Amino acid sequence: MPLVGFLAWFIFIGPGVAEFTHFIFPLLRPAIQAELAGTISGVVSNGRFVAGMPNYYLGTTGVYYFPGLYTAILPMIPGIYAIVRVLRAVRR
Repeated sequence: MPLVGFLAWFIFIGPGVAEFTHFIFPLLRPAIQAELAGTISGVVSNGRFVAGMPNYYLGTTGVYYFPGLYTAILPMIPGIYAIVRVLRAVRR
């Protein structure tokens, strides 16, 4: 049962509640060429070169969108609902 409980809470919290990060990403200023509205190529923090990264920074593009932004709410609904049901069952 502990393993099953861990997996259940992992699914409830991970894809369920943590999806709110999709709503934060467009507000974070990128570390590489934040003023460039096109695709960005550069060396990232671990030293690897990444080519063709789209810039989703709201301050540069003027558009509040990040891939998965609109669909991020879909796994949040059953995840939060499951957490509420489990907590209510535990209180009984």
